[in-house]
Amino acid sequence: MVDDVRMVGSVRMPPHGSPEDRGDSDYYYGRQYRPHKWLDGIGQREVELMEPDEIAAYRRGYENCDERKDCR
Repeated sequence: MVDDVRMVGSVRMPPHGSPEDRGDSDYYYGRQYRPHKWLDGIGQREVELMEPDEIAAYRRGYENCDERKDCR
């Protein structure tokens, strides 16, 4: 498995900075689909270093986010 998902009540929480977390955050803030993960917590976008399962986790986070921030 790509990351250690934890449950907070009935909410599934991927680790901060994981590909799934980044996908969820990108969708929430209205950013475009650009698979990435954080390297050493500094937010570098490193698609070429991502494994296929990490890209799938990013997509899962992006496609399953059910809300968006109102940025008006």
